[in-house]
Amino acid sequence: MSQDKFWEIIELTISEDQDEQAERLKTTLEALNLEQIRSFQKHLDEVLHKVSYTWDLWAAAYIINSGASDDSFEYFRAWLISRGKAIFDTALKDPESLIGLSTPYETEFESFIYIANDIHEARAGEVALREGQHPKEPEGEQWDEDTVHTKYPKLAAWVEQFDLDTN
Repeated sequence: MSQDKFWEIIELTISEDQDEQAERLKTTLEALNLEQIRSFQKHLDEVLHKVSYTWDLWAAAYIINSGASDDSFEYFRAWLISRGKAIFDTALKDPESLIGLSTPYETEFESFIYIANDIHEARAGEVALREGQHPKEPEGEQWDEDTVHTKYPKLAAWVEQFDLDTN
């Protein structure tokens, strides 16, 4: 499977409702053979653990979700990938492009990470090997929790405005 096909599958399954998107992705992947499912997972793991493992995206996740542990940052990146290639690529270049794409604190999609492996396991009786190791350190320049909001002030203002609007 090519990387373009990987992104095409994601584009075809996008939904604002994560349960619906997960079901669409599951249905789409179930129609593929085991080699294609493994290839989809390989592409997902590469984008998840190498391409998107950056300090800039971690800062955005931290701001949007009022904190981001290692796990929640991984689930944030899964959510970002689930939004499709154009949104993903734009966010890599400009994390403030995430303003308005979702509701703050609702930008994690843990189950997205496991769909292909679950199908592979059900069909083959074994889990597909995941490329689950990210580099030791994220790419880019590390930030400080006390000043991270100054890194992306528009994003921080949007989250703060949302908080004011909902209280």
